[in-house]
Amino acid sequence: MIRKTITVRTGVRPDFADITGMLQREVHDSKTENGVLVLFCRHNGALLAINEAQAEIYKDAFEAFEKFAPIDGNYHHHRTWGGERNGAAHVLSWLGNKNLVLLIGGGKILLGPFQRIILLDYDGPQTRTIEVAIVEN
Repeated sequence: MIRKTITVRTGVRPDFADITGMLQREVHDSKTENGVLVLFCRHNGALLAINEAQAEIYKDAFEAFEKFAPIDGNYHHHRTWGGERNGAAHVLSWLGNKNLVLLIGGGKILLGPFQRIILLDYDGPQTRTIEVAIVEN
């Protein structure tokens, strides 16, 4: 097993970062032909997802998230923790994935033709840490 930590710097709030290329390089550098890629996001205000990396989809997702958990909503978290304004990010983290498990075949991450691995940061800008494990079988 190869274990690494990668970091991703996000910008605006919310931010969607396509990390597929970065992860494909890790798999390539590991020389793993067939196995499993395990990802774990170490932050409560960020999620991992598989979807298309398309600006319109990001906009649609943000608009849906905003209806469910408005960024400027009045959250108990804000009142309890003083100046923190990331209650929406904590609420949305209940709906998403902190981890992903993907197959590796032929030295590449096996994804559908339009699928990308996306880091969604609902509490940026931040530097986000993702734990990566590559297990060869």
